[in-house]
Amino acid sequence: MITLEICIDNYQSIINAQKSGANRLELCSALGVEGLTPSPSLVNFAKENFTGSLQAMVRHRVGDFYYDEIDQQIMLDDLKIMLELNVDGIVIGALTKENKIDKKFLEPFIELTKQAGKELTFHRAIDLTTDIYIATQEIINLGFDRILTSGTATNVITGLETIRSLQEKFGSQIQIMPGGGINSNNVKEILETTKVTNIHCSASKKILRDANSIAFPTSALEIKVSQIDEMIAIKSNLNN
Repeated sequence: MITLEICIDNYQSIINAQKSGANRLELCSALGVEGLTPSPSLVNFAKENFTGSLQAMVRHRVGDFYYDEIDQQIMLDDLKIMLELNVDGIVIGALTKENKIDKKFLEPFIELTKQAGKELTFHRAIDLTTDIYIATQEIINLGFDRILTSGTATNVITGLETIRSLQEKFGSQIQIMPGGGINSNNVKEILETTKVTNIHCSASKKILRDANSIAFPTSALEIKVSQIDEMIAIKSNLNN
């Protein structure tokens, strides 16, 4: 069975994902900047309105994935809140300034998450590492359950060969989950080429409800809402 994970940052996408039969949600805020930690209220809404697995992003700011001790404390506080809310898993990533996996930074997050019996996904920070194969082995050794990757490319189609290679080399040890530009038109090719068992996408379109505002840039007012018809179309290609 292929698992469909939808990344969301608003309540309407949660409702639509439930109606479409999506298997898992990555709960975020601010998907326009690749996702930040969701609010506790959004997590609670998801728990009440979605029956599948809930994975919460832990990333407290925009920008790079180089974190210091203050970043770590803030993110650990966020992690504890997410675990108290009883999400099914945590999505996190951290790099050294040499673009290698920051194992020391991640250790307390891994320990707390595993103590709580929850899953761990390493997000697309892996696509910035100097060697994705070495990084993947290190992530496996740390105890992660899943890796989200575009194959170090701007989108999954461009990184398809790398994803196929990662699945072939590491797929028996960790879940390799493609994400980045996946839609109903290309998902079948991605699955046939890579043989992965997890797919990650937003299946969304941008909604602009106030096109006349001059006080804010358009990008600040757009909402990315996951679409029922697109999610259903993607799911129809998953197990055929």
